[in-house]
Amino acid sequence: MVTGVEATGIALAVLPFVINQLDNYVLGIEKIKVFRRFRRHLANYVLDIGTQHAIFVNYLEQVLDDVVDDEDRLSDLISHPPGQTPGNDPWADQGLRNRLQVKLGGHYEFFIGNMVRVYSLLQSLAEKLDMDLTNPSPKEPGEHRFRAILSKAVLDDLLQKLTSVNDILKILIDQSAHRGAIQTRRKRGGWNNALLQRYQRARKYAEGLFRAILQGEYWKCRCREHHCVYLQFQCNPVGTNHGLNDNENESKFRVLFSNTLTQGSTIWNWKEVEFEPSEEGITMAHLAITERTGNMKRREQPLETMKKEKKKGVHFKVDTVVNIKTSSSSSTGSMLENIGADPAIDKSMAGPILDFCSVLRMETCTDHHKTIGFISHGTTDGNVRYTVHAVKSSHQRMPQYSVREILSTTSRRERLHIAAGLACGLIQYYGNWLKPSWESSDVRLAVDKDGCTALLDNLYLSWPLSGQPAGITGENAPSCPHVQNDILFPLALTLIELSVGETIGALWITEDGNGNPQTTKFNTACRLIKEVQWHSGAAYAEVVRTCLFWSGVGSCFGDGQFEERVFDTVVSPLVEDLVYFEGLRVI
Repeated sequence: MVTGVEATGIALAVLPFVINQLDNYVLGIEKIKVFRRFRRHLANYVLDIGTQHAIFVNYLEQVLDDVVDDEDRLSDLISHPPGQTPGNDPWADQGLRNRLQVKLGGHYEFFIGNMVRVYSLLQSLAEKLDMDLTNPSPKEPGEHRFRAILSKAVLDDLLQKLTSVNDILKILIDQSAHRGAIQTRRKRGGWNNALLQRYQRARKYAEGLFRAILQGEYWKCRCREHHCVYLQFQCNPVGTNHGLNDNENESKFRVLFSNTLTQGSTIWNWKEVEFEPSEEGITMAHLAITERTGNMKRREQPLETMKKEKKKGVHFKVDTVVNIKTSSSSSTGSMLENIGADPAIDKSMAGPILDFCSVLRMETCTDHHKTIGFISHGTTDGNVRYTVHAVKSSHQRMPQYSVREILSTTSRRERLHIAAGLACGLIQYYGNWLKPSWESSDVRLAVDKDGCTALLDNLYLSWPLSGQPAGITGENAPSCPHVQNDILFPLALTLIELSVGETIGALWITEDGNGNPQTTKFNTACRLIKEVQWHSGAAYAEVVRTCLFWSGVGSCFGDGQFEERVFDTVVSPLVEDLVYFEGLRVI
């Protein structure tokens, strides 16, 4: 029988072995943790390097676009940096150099130098991590990779340099593209400059109207949740009747109001009204000056002279742009020309609207414009007054189909009309009537009297009054790290759908992934660019590519440079494509 002293001795003798085994166990656990951290760091490095390589390839494709047409030659140029293959250098072609110098201007030498530097950094990082740039999926960690990951500071430094040089390439491309856009705008003449200014003015008025109708105090009825508002696009300068729109109502907004309530005293179905904006500050100042000067002249002039003077009107010179009058001139001109007109149609006789539902209920169907009141909205530039004209009433549903629903039943010409209209509308309505994360199902079309034929010039954006509108402060869908600009990405997806005639969801394949919805859509869109070019031509495909891989200045509307760049690279090419397709000539 073991005594207590012997048991204690045995325990003390075994204790060092137990402690040693515990140390070995802890060290083993730590090794497993280190190995897992190593794999995680390795995967992150491989992903970062692969991403920078993909960005670099996209930059090269942007620069070589319209310079190299052959796909095999383009791939050869991307795969072989300048000076790396003596005697067979694809970049040594003099014709290629001349075209690149024209496109890049004085940035050519700097671009080539930084491009070679990116090649060198990518090659160095790929060798250290034993990775294939064309297939950056992580391999099983080996001794070579383990030693490389230990030199974390070196890898971080190389990766930082790679990111910086890629940023330099982006800046050079942006500046060259901006210079080219300015030159292109000068060659095109003044019509597109005035069209952009018209859209910028319309955006200001559209935002105020959005806030006034959906966020203002103009709905006092108890049936608010049964109403919906539809804004009609007034944006496509090319009509479907093979002619350029002579849009005299460019400063006005057509809006449909619907009521789904089936019982009660406030029953009405569809009402179409027109909102005509005017700057209240300018109007009141003009009226005050007119009244003061008029009173002084009446004291000095005889009655006959006053009668002759009263017949005179105020006339403004209006610039003609694609047979379209400018917004500020037309609105101000029409406003002033109505001063002293028949009181039955004088806008100043209409009072303020307190409740839309009550006013619309009392209005019967009319075949002519009737002024029924006005609403106001304050901005940083002063108050904007929207005079409201009743247009017509209807008992039938008007905007019946979404753009997504008519993709497979419309012709290429019809879909091109819609594409140009959406691009024009983006500048005017994004962030107010057009919600941030919009899709083709959010844009609706009215139909002809037959109930089947879609009216392509009548595009509508709908907003129900059942809840607080998100509008400008609305939430975006989960972002995708590859999307360069969240404003242009929804347009790119819709343009692809209009080109191919199918939805993005229907065009999805397994290789596009099934994780983040935005990432999946981005992968699908990138894969379809060549198919878009086959269906709709190079200019249309380039617009899609621009929206997907935006590298321009600015990032949001309100930035003048961003608006100009979007107009030059997205809106103008689509409008011109439509003009050429219709065989029209823009003056």
